[in-house]
Amino acid sequence: MSFAIPLDPFADYPYSMDTYILGAGFSYSFAQYLFPLTDTLVKKGIEKFPHPKSYGALKDFIFRMFSDSESINFEKLATFLLNDPLKYITGNSLANYQIYLDLIGLVANVLKVDQALIKNSENYSLMQNWLSKLNKNGDSIITFNYDLILEQVLAELKWNPLTGYCMDFYIPGLDRQIPWVEPKANQIKYLKLHGSLNWQMEKDAFYDVSDKRIYFSVNDVSNYWNNYFQGYYREKYSYYPYIIPPLIGKKYENKSIQRLWHISQSLLENSKRIFIIGYSLPESDVIAEYMLRDANNSDKEIKIVRKLGQNESKSDVENRFKRIFFSESNNNKIEFMDMDAMEFIRGLGF
Repeated sequence: MSFAIPLDPFADYPYSMDTYILGAGFSYSFAQYLFPLTDTLVKKGIEKFPHPKSYGALKDFIFRMFSDSESINFEKLATFLLNDPLKYITGNSLANYQIYLDLIGLVANVLKVDQALIKNSENYSLMQNWLSKLNKNGDSIITFNYDLILEQVLAELKWNPLTGYCMDFYIPGLDRQIPWVEPKANQIKYLKLHGSLNWQMEKDAFYDVSDKRIYFSVNDVSNYWNNYFQGYYREKYSYYPYIIPPLIGKKYENKSIQRLWHISQSLLENSKRIFIIGYSLPESDVIAEYMLRDANNSDKEIKIVRKLGQNESKSDVENRFKRIFFSESNNNKIEFMDMDAMEFIRGLGF
């Protein structure tokens, strides 16, 4: 992937508002009983769909490769299935790809949470107040999450997804592209770098995403499919959720997604304050690290908000981010906060 795109959407109008980067820890903090972290995502899916006919091949693969007792990392499992190093020897590439699609369907079904459950969260009113303030300021949110927590609140704020997502979309049934138009100054830019449950792609496009259409339904911001039992990837469906799993060595061939990353890089470069909330910056996520390093100019205020895990030390996490954001040539102010995401947002006074 390259960010060397000539058009800089903020070259003539330098951006000076705040940018928030959200990871899985943000959604987990909002409602941990609904949105698991990466290390427990697959396990929760298997528990949610216990019937042997649900994702049977996927379950067999997990049992053969990992055993039932082992904690299954979504990133590692997806990488095994999509980048099988023995596929040309064993001839199982097609089978593994179908299992991979079922894995994505399983994860999407776990994260497909009813609107009523989201609105019943004790943190929902906090989200309303926070996003209302960000929307008025015209601030930006960059996320690596697929879920639709924020969309529930943004819909109440009359947020326009066809501009706010900063994406070129096709509309199902309409054979022309709806190009992205710069949103109004007082509207959030919400950039979902790994895709979203309510973005859609045709079945065959998953084999070659380089120049394929990404669809969006304008009728319902929170529209997602309702096949709880067999998963998404079945012949009777025409479109499937477009999400990019956390593969080791992720690929971003789709041109619309490439531009989305470029816009994100431009936002970070022109933001005075950057808040990184609930994102662990894994070593394998080299594309995200490249974007952060590339946007790392001087005089920024950077706050990293994340609850430390059991086997983590504050100094190790601080040093990981400082290696990216701090050098002798810039004057960035970096602060790490060992704090839950909702606790931090509540502390902002919303």
